[in-house]
Amino acid sequence: MKKVRIESDAALMRDVEKYYAAHPFGPAALEHPRIAIDHNRYVAYTGRLIKGGVIGFGTSISSALRAFDDLYLRTPWAGSR
Repeated sequence: MKKVRIESDAALMRDVEKYYAAHPFGPAALEHPRIAIDHNRYVAYTGRLIKGGVIGFGTSISSALRAFDDLYLRTPWAGSR
Protein backbone atom coordinates (compact mmCIF):
# COMPACT_ATOMS: atom_id res chain seq x y z
CA MET A 1 0.00 0.00 0.00
CA LYS A 2 1.26 3.45 -0.90
CA LYS A 3 0.52 6.32 1.47
CA VAL A 4 -0.55 9.51 -0.27
CA ARG A 5 0.40 12.96 0.92
CA ILE A 6 -2.80 14.75 -0.02
CA GLU A 7 -1.35 18.07 1.12
CA SER A 8 1.15 17.94 -1.76
CA ASP A 9 -1.43 17.03 -4.43
CA ALA A 10 -3.76 19.95 -5.11
CA ALA A 11 -6.37 17.88 -7.00
CA LEU A 12 -6.63 15.28 -4.21
CA MET A 13 -6.78 18.01 -1.57
CA ARG A 14 -9.66 19.69 -3.44
CA ASP A 15 -11.54 16.38 -3.52
CA VAL A 16 -11.02 15.89 0.22
CA GLU A 17 -12.04 19.45 1.07
CA LYS A 18 -15.09 19.20 -1.19
CA TYR A 19 -16.19 16.03 0.64
CA TYR A 20 -15.60 17.63 4.05
CA ALA A 21 -17.61 20.71 3.01
CA ALA A 22 -20.50 18.54 1.85
CA HIS A 23 -20.41 16.48 5.08
CA PRO A 24 -19.06 18.92 7.71
CA PHE A 25 -20.18 16.89 10.72
CA GLY A 26 -19.41 13.47 9.27
CA PRO A 27 -16.75 11.24 10.83
CA ALA A 28 -14.24 11.84 8.02
CA ALA A 29 -14.49 15.62 8.38
CA LEU A 30 -14.01 15.34 12.14
CA GLU A 31 -11.36 12.58 12.21
CA HIS A 32 -9.36 13.48 9.06
CA PRO A 33 -8.39 9.92 8.11
CA ARG A 34 -5.15 9.18 6.30
CA ILE A 35 -5.35 8.45 2.58
CA ALA A 36 -3.48 5.67 0.78
CA ILE A 37 -3.69 3.85 -2.55
CA ASP A 38 -3.92 0.07 -2.58
CA HIS A 39 -4.28 -1.84 -5.87
CA ASN A 40 -5.77 1.19 -7.68
CA ARG A 41 -8.24 1.86 -4.84
CA TYR A 42 -8.20 4.78 -2.47
CA VAL A 43 -8.12 3.91 1.21
CA ALA A 44 -9.24 6.24 4.01
CA TYR A 45 -8.17 4.97 7.43
CA THR A 46 -7.45 5.81 11.04
CA GLY A 47 -5.30 4.07 13.60
CA ARG A 48 -1.59 3.41 13.79
CA LEU A 49 -2.11 0.14 12.00
CA ILE A 50 -4.86 -0.23 9.46
CA LYS A 51 -6.07 -3.39 11.21
CA GLY A 52 -6.58 -1.43 14.43
CA GLY A 53 -8.75 1.36 13.09
CA VAL A 54 -11.58 2.24 10.74
CA ILE A 55 -10.97 1.80 7.02
CA GLY A 56 -12.93 2.68 3.89
CA PHE A 57 -12.09 1.66 0.32
CA GLY A 58 -13.24 3.34 -2.87
CA THR A 59 -12.43 4.01 -6.49
CA SER A 60 -12.33 7.74 -5.73
CA ILE A 61 -11.44 9.88 -2.73
CA SER A 62 -15.10 10.65 -2.05
CA SER A 63 -16.19 7.01 -2.24
CA ALA A 64 -13.38 5.98 0.15
CA LEU A 65 -14.38 8.75 2.57
CA ARG A 66 -18.05 7.77 2.28
CA ALA A 67 -17.15 4.13 3.03
CA PHE A 68 -15.05 5.35 5.97
CA ASP A 69 -18.03 7.34 7.31
CA ASP A 70 -20.37 4.38 6.93
CA LEU A 71 -18.07 1.99 8.78
CA TYR A 72 -17.20 4.54 11.46
CA LEU A 73 -20.88 5.05 12.26
CA ARG A 74 -21.38 1.29 12.58
CA THR A 75 -18.57 0.82 15.12
CA PRO A 76 -19.62 0.28 18.75
CA TRP A 77 -17.43 3.10 20.05
CA ALA A 78 -18.48 5.74 17.47
CA GLY A 79 -20.92 7.45 19.79
CA SER A 80 -18.41 7.71 22.62
CA ARG A 81 -15.74 9.65 20.74
